[in-house]
Amino acid sequence: MPKMVTSLFILCFLFVSNQSYAQENIKIDSDILNNKKFLSDIKEWSQKPVVLISLMAQNKDNQNRTMDHIKALDKIWRDQLQSKNKTVIVSKNKNPLSGYLSYIQSNSGGLYTSISIMDEKGLNVAQSVTTEDYWQGDEAKYQKTYALGSDAIYIDKAVFHEETQTWRAEFSLTLTEKNDSKPLGAMTVEVNLNEFQRRESLLR
Repeated sequence: MPKMVTSLFILCFLFVSNQSYAQENIKIDSDILNNKKFLSDIKEWSQKPVVLISLMAQNKDNQNRTMDHIKALDKIWRDQLQSKNKTVIVSKNKNPLSGYLSYIQSNSGGLYTSISIMDEKGLNVAQSVTTEDYWQGDEAKYQKTYALGSDAIYIDKAVFHEETQTWRAEFSLTLTEKNDSKPLGAMTVEVNLNEFQRRESLLR
């Protein structure tokens, strides 16, 4: 078989394979995250002292912040994403809670692709991956969790991640102190739905 024909055949095969793979992934719905064990696992590691202490400390520090100040901080964050000066971003990425979240993500075996925690005003406390905004208070991940009470959970729609050819969805919940119904903040965990589905299939 001529080299050109062979090359075209390989390219066609790869294209069809990728298309088929993507089409199969379309079947994955973020509703599969509505799972008791999954929620239990997340609550277990999100109730550690480093999470609760960090949240309570930032809530105390930010209790008198006005909306104008919050928006100003958010603008600084977004500006620093495009700048060499990233003092505010680094202060969040390098704190102990961010280190803990990075540890949880790296030890999830590819299940978690990012984790972020917000305080009672929707401001970042920590994250395993740098967020696009400092203030999340205008987004569903905050408005449909912390703003609705201690038991609130919000599962966003699945989004296809082109770079990894996987489907992902954000799972958000209100964070509270142990054995307490008072909300302290909220957390969002981005989940690799393909990996989640794979693990679920092994349990059947």
